[in-house]
Amino acid sequence: MRNAILLSASLLAALFAACGGDDYSSTPEPTAGQPAAAPDAPPAPPKPPPVKLSAEAEKMQMEYKLLDKILDYEAKRDGALKKAEEFAAQTLPADALYFRGLMFQIGEDRKRAADDFVAYVAGGDKNDPNYKWGLYRAVETLCASGRAADAGQYVDKFATMFSSEAKYLKAMAAMVGSGLLGEGKFDAAVPMLGRAVNLDHDFAGVDLVGALQVLGRFDEAKAKAAELAAKYKGHTEQERYQVLAQRAERVGRAAPAFNVAGWSDDLDTEELKGKVVLVYYWGLKYLKFGQVKALEKLLRPLHEKYSSEGLEICGLSEPIQKDLTNEEAGPKPDMTPEEEVQQLKIWVENQEPPTPWHLGLLVSEEAKKSWVFYKLPSFVLIDRKGNYRYFRSGGEAESIAILAKAIEKLLDEK
Repeated sequence: MRNAILLSASLLAALFAACGGDDYSSTPEPTAGQPAAAPDAPPAPPKPPPVKLSAEAEKMQMEYKLLDKILDYEAKRDGALKKAEEFAAQTLPADALYFRGLMFQIGEDRKRAADDFVAYVAGGDKNDPNYKWGLYRAVETLCASGRAADAGQYVDKFATMFSSEAKYLKAMAAMVGSGLLGEGKFDAAVPMLGRAVNLDHDFAGVDLVGALQVLGRFDEAKAKAAELAAKYKGHTEQERYQVLAQRAERVGRAAPAFNVAGWSDDLDTEELKGKVVLVYYWGLKYLKFGQVKALEKLLRPLHEKYSSEGLEICGLSEPIQKDLTNEEAGPKPDMTPEEEVQQLKIWVENQEPPTPWHLGLLVSEEAKKSWVFYKLPSFVLIDRKGNYRYFRSGGEAESIAILAKAIEKLLDEK
């Protein structure tokens, strides 16, 4: 999902151009000095005539361009939603639905944005320069509104009509694949993520391997991870895929001992047997207070929803190296393990309400390496048999939503 968000930003410039008048003008004649076509070259196929926007679409395009120039995010969002609402009561031609969809999207009403883009690509003119972006936006907003299963058909349509646009096609396939993971449809996600990987999407491979692991297809996951690690050797994504391959070697095998200096609640790890365990890696040494609080806020619904069904959460922390009762005192790098564990207990008590799961202090770099943690925060899911089943890095809401569906899948395994 995050690649899709980054791509949206880069698309705005292209989209703005697609909305402008230049795309509706005829192709200019070659300028002086350009080579003429060879005399025996076959004539170029005639281009379709420029598509003229309906009066409603022209008006909405102008409104959209004006909104796009508002620098303040809140004003742009609120203004777009207000404008979209004004047009919502009208019966609009298909090309105008595209611009209303843009307004709903800026206004963060993703469901109505998706409905408009779907209606646009169903009834719009395929020669309209905006048609390509309408397909893209249909996929984007369907995934954002929890309807990734409906979005795959528009990836297929885009591939048929715009096969040369590989960079957008792979982004769309990755979006749908990640969206399907977030909806718990791991089987359906595998071929779509595979499609993105085949188009050289630089992150979809992580999701693909993860989906295979959750499904228990360990040999496939291991082979794919090794293939990707070899493919990306020397690439900027090399480290990510090397870690992925290391993790894939361990999935389906017993997780290591926790090897902590102590727990915030004096946990007896025997209590974890037969349960699904979510282990996460964090630390105030590297993450800001606000980041850790935000992470806990995202994890609390998982604890509240699944703890009665057999989920346990264990946070493994880097040394905190500060006195949480006196934050102005500065770093304390020489704290003993016992003092560090006491800080974990203070952290738990200071949260509102107190952190309800187990926090342990990692005792060494070797202990951290045994879990193959990669960046902060990192997550590992252990199944009821005590085996590694799923790894994930990143604390975004979308990432936690996928974790939730993986948890559900493992809880169903008896």
